[in-house]
Amino acid sequence: MTTGEKLRIWAKKNFGSLKKLAEILEFSPVNLSMYAKDKRDPGAPFLRKIRKMGCDINWLLSEDDGNALHEPKIPYGLNAEIENLRKENRELKEKLSRINKLLNKEGK
Repeated sequence: MTTGEKLRIWAKKNFGSLKKLAEILEFSPVNLSMYAKDKRDPGAPFLRKIRKMGCDINWLLSEDDGNALHEPKIPYGLNAEIENLRKENRELKEKLSRINKLLNKEGK
């Protein structure tokens, strides 16, 4: 399995598509496509970015058949998104609690 094939697999599994990965990386979709088609080898800056996002660079660059694809870490940015959702959830619970208290006061 080539580096490009593995990159496509990893991008699809973690971000849904290469295009979405390019958006998140603020990277040119054309350049990313060149990597995914094995027309260019990714450089160190790109590899550092995707490593931080949970990609196993050893697996990506190895000549392994793909069976070594480790379970991905939570993708870059997703931790912050999860935390924002938790905060939003707490705020909504507080608002609902206040609404319930107001309704209970009016019902008495």
